[in-house]
Amino acid sequence: MALTFKDLLGNPKPLAITIVEGRDPLNVTYFPEFLSEEFESKAKALADGIDAAKGLAELVYPIISDWDIIDQPYSREALASTPSTILSMIVTAIMEDARPN
Repeated sequence: MALTFKDLLGNPKPLAITIVEGRDPLNVTYFPEFLSEEFESKAKALADGIDAAKGLAELVYPIISDWDIIDQPYSREALASTPSTILSMIVTAIMEDARPN
């Protein structure tokens, strides 16, 4: 049986993230298989860095497969233009969802 790249990525997982209380959540789809201790270490280090938004965007881009921001379809450029505070919220929510214990 032939494999596709999607087969290797595993099953994407949906996640609703509250960014602003009282507003609709940001819905993302991500690949939990891409998460590792190395990813978590890099994410924490980048969150404290000077160029946090760019670094976090590059780190998280391959993990997220889609989001539901209507006026900003998911892309490397859209992620790079996302404020670092929101990127940090997204990364934190994904890490907590993937490793609930």
